[in-house]
Formats: sequence, C-alpha cells, structure tokens
Amino acid sequence: SDLSALTFEGFCELFVQTAIVIYSRGEKVLSHLPPVLAVEELIKHFEQATKEKGESIMLYQDPDATALGDAQLMKELNKKLEERPDYPIPEGYRKIVQKDINFKYVISSDMGVPEEGAVAMEILDEILG
Repeated sequence: SDLSALTFEGFCELFVQTAIVIYSRGEKVLSHLPPVLAVEELIKHFEQATKEKGESIMLYQDPDATALGDAQLMKELNKKLEERPDYPIPEGYRKIVQKDINFKYVISSDMGVPEEGAVAMEILDEILG
C-alpha cells in the first residue's frame, strides 16, 4: 500500500504493532501482557532517548502542552501582536485570537423575586463576577 498516504489512525495502528513486535522478543518480553504496556514501554524508551540527547522531554511529561516553542519568543510575539495584530509570525507558529466573554445575569420577573431583591442580586453578581 501507499505509505505516503498514512492516516493518523494508520499511524496509531503501526505504532501499536511496532511496540508489540519489539516487546515480544529480546530482553524485555511483554507479549503475555496487554498491548498497552508495550506501547507505554516504547514511549518511555523514546522519552529516555530524547533526554539522553539533551532535548526537551516536555511533550512526554505534559502531552497536553500546546506551546512547545521558546517561552521568550512567545512573549515577544504576543507583545508585538498586541501592538500590531497584522505582525507576521514565524513559520510553525499560528495566531490564536482569544475573545473575552462577558456575562450579565438578570433576574427575570417570572422568578417572583421582588425588584429590590433582584437589584441587590445583580449588584452582587457584578461585584463577584
């Protein structure tokens, strides 16, 4: 089959199969255990190899990390984008616009709360919100 058209699902299957094959022979045999343990062992191996090369292992420690770039560069880019939203960004980065969401709670007259009580609740909401 055409390997240039490898999908994400296909990659996951290939990764699992690779882990199973690697850990079904040799020094560390895990074939009698669930396949997920072989996958975890392979990922630990990659993490150790990355660490030994002196590279960041942040991705292994926090897979949900969204910013793997240089923190100082990110601060500088954010500062420049704040000043000039059309500022060109380096390849591999993307602009994410965060919108401020404001909530205003209003007590409906259907709730049976007297007007003075509703006003008090709305003021408290403004202070606490």
